[in-house]
Amino acid sequence: GQLLDNAMYVIGKPLGLERNFKFRHSITATFSWIAILCTVFSALVLFNTRIAFLTSLIIFLCPIFIGNGFNNHRDMPLVTGIMMAILGLSLLRNPFPYLNKKYLLLILLGVFISFGQRIAGGIMAGFLLVLFSVIILLEQKQLSKLAGLDKSVLAWIGGLVIATSIGIVLSFLAWPYGLIAPFKHAYEVYTQSGNLSVALFQIFEAKYKLSSRMPDYYVLKYMGITIPVATLAGVLIIISFLFKKSIPYSKYVLVFVLIAFLFPVSYSYFKLGNMYGSWRHFMFTFPFIAMASALGWDIFLNAFIRLKHVLLPAGILLILLIHPLQYIIRNHPFEYMYYNEIIGGNSGAFGKYEWDYSLNSIKQGSEWLKKYIRQHHPKGTKLVIASNLSLIHI
Repeated sequence: GQLLDNAMYVIGKPLGLERNFKFRHSITATFSWIAILCTVFSALVLFNTRIAFLTSLIIFLCPIFIGNGFNNHRDMPLVTGIMMAILGLSLLRNPFPYLNKKYLLLILLGVFISFGQRIAGGIMAGFLLVLFSVIILLEQKQLSKLAGLDKSVLAWIGGLVIATSIGIVLSFLAWPYGLIAPFKHAYEVYTQSGNLSVALFQIFEAKYKLSSRMPDYYVLKYMGITIPVATLAGVLIIISFLFKKSIPYSKYVLVFVLIAFLFPVSYSYFKLGNMYGSWRHFMFTFPFIAMASALGWDIFLNAFIRLKHVLLPAGILLILLIHPLQYIIRNHPFEYMYYNEIIGGNSGAFGKYEWDYSLNSIKQGSEWLKKYIRQHHPKGTKLVIASNLSLIHI
């Protein structure tokens, strides 16, 4: 997919900015902000204001997600597309079976962005839309009406199908390779997703080896050592409370939120073979992780409110958030290199796992090196400089 690349070129070319990195970072950050906005609004629509606030707090204090929001123009737009579509469907849930055209437009745009950015990501967006639609029909007790071909239910489903179909068709307009043979080339790209023929060398568990030789738990482990402990704790809390009757939320929606990130991550364990760049290809799962974590912390806080000791869980949450907060403050714009306390922070990960896999520090390193050479080596001195970046210019 090349939707965002095309957009950057079309917008940037007349202004002479198509190769300007500040411009490109700004466009990527804008898409990422829209993704966060859609996530928080989804939490607000599906749950309440408190969950929406906790979700935003967890997202903004997840360094690896925010760091990718600045830098990753490949994977973050997929997050935007998926969450835009989910927000549209969330808004259609409450007035069921009424179809609001504005909400259908959100779904259409979300599908368009998802498929236009990545075919496999678009298929995941479609899967989540189908899953959420089934969840809504179950929640509204409409499956029997669907079986009876009820017109209102069929019209509701038909509206979703039309919006989704238009989004998919429009996405191919931004993909020349897909326009040549849409079905054949779409299938070809999908089958290559996660099992690319090109492998990259990277450090994992203190070994330098090809991405095609990574263990099955690669994505799971990276998520476990780079997502803040506060976020992971919230997810564990909500899973432990899942089968209790006292949960004040729709269990149907809660199950959807959990499946939305547990299924893709499980898929990575059983199906994918060529993995690299930490879990950046699974950034689209984090909004659901953040919502699940927010729900977990809300339950934890509510349990202590009844005991009039709410400051205890609030204090625990704030203490756990100090580690990612101080990292963000000290290390901008390298937030995506964050490692949590489980691995011993970045010091514990050094030499064992990839740090700067997007090579952003090359610029600062090059500037430091030029200054150092000027100060310590006279003109004419011949120096050999080694780097794993093939296109470096000093």
